[in-house]
Amino acid sequence: MRVLLIALLLSLSLQAADSMQALLDRITQEGSVEAIKERERLDRFLSDRDERERLLTEARRELAAEQARTDQLTRAIDANEAALKELEQVLHQRSGVLGELFGVVRQYAGDFRALAQESVITAQKRDRIAFLERLSGSKALPEAADLERFWHLMLEQIAASGEIVRFEAPVVTPQGKSQSQSVVRLGDFGAISQGRYLLWHGPSMALVEPDAQPPGALLSQAADFSRSASVAPVAVDPSGGGILALYELRPDWSDRIVQGGLVGYLILALGAIGIVLGLLQVGRLFMIERATRRQLAHLEAPKADNPLGRILLAFKGAPQADRESQEALMDEAILRELPPLERGQGVLKLLAAVAPLLGLLGTVVGMIATFQAITLFGTGDPKMMAGGISQALVTTMLGLSVAVPLLFLHGWLRYRSNALLELFESQSAGLMVGPAKGHNVA
Repeated sequence: MRVLLIALLLSLSLQAADSMQALLDRITQEGSVEAIKERERLDRFLSDRDERERLLTEARRELAAEQARTDQLTRAIDANEAALKELEQVLHQRSGVLGELFGVVRQYAGDFRALAQESVITAQKRDRIAFLERLSGSKALPEAADLERFWHLMLEQIAASGEIVRFEAPVVTPQGKSQSQSVVRLGDFGAISQGRYLLWHGPSMALVEPDAQPPGALLSQAADFSRSASVAPVAVDPSGGGILALYELRPDWSDRIVQGGLVGYLILALGAIGIVLGLLQVGRLFMIERATRRQLAHLEAPKADNPLGRILLAFKGAPQADRESQEALMDEAILRELPPLERGQGVLKLLAAVAPLLGLLGTVVGMIATFQAITLFGTGDPKMMAGGISQALVTTMLGLSVAVPLLFLHGWLRYRSNALLELFESQSAGLMVGPAKGHNVA
């Protein structure tokens, strides 16, 4: 038993020794492999380090080259700037008075361009505007030819201001169409075409025919002058078109009526009613007078188609012996004829009295509107108050314009009706005292 145990221990010892040897051999083998890999990694690292050192050396060499090139360019720039300053000083010294002349030319060219653009002479000489724009905006010294042409343009402007010239040019009509017309230029004061005055619009470089023209006498002078081949009188605008342009701002009668507002329309309506009534009454009195004249020529044969005939018929129908009855019948006949003679006169008188009162009402309304505008906007802008003031004045004017003719019409109708009434009374008095005698209508 003991022997077996010893044998077993010996066997186990031999197996353990074999395992350790195998483990040692394996470790030795793996260590050799790792050493090889480590040497390979070291070799690669050394190789990469040499390459990076080479690249770093090349980069430093290129940096040094660029730095040297930068220093060279900096020195060249400094040298160029110094040379430029020297050349500028030389240019300034050599230009001298020419520099001041250049500034003066640019200034005067700009001023003359503004003057030429607003001058009607440019309608005939349009090419000078482009030259003056180039000269006034140039940044280089003007050439001698440009200075000479600028001088000629100023002399030409002076000479053309006193010339009357006929030429063809496009004209913008009031309908907005542009058409070529024969234009007569009156110096620098204006132009005429086809008997109408023209305005020169500088920004659009166009001759414009305004809707509003001067009064008839001045317009007829323009028509005669445009057709005349010799000396003829014509009106000129000394402001170069400013006064003529103001005619477009003058309101006509329709504008005035609109400014009157509702009160103005009411006044005109009352005036129209009064005029119609007055004309109807004038026609009625005219017919009565004609019939009365015919009756005066034939008093022995009275007719009922006229007031005098009806009065005569009433006298013949009265008892001849009773004088008081005759007088009463005659007075009654005359009173019956009075209403047709005075028909409408009371209405005319009322309308003539109401029209100025309505005008006063419009004045009050307009002044209220004016004070409201002053309250809201102050007195800085007069245009804000113009509407109320216009209404105040226009309604007053309309009221008086309606009242005055209505008063004259009422007075004339009153006079004619009184004349006919006196004729009837005189004829009736003649019938009472003796044979009827003819009287002429006053």
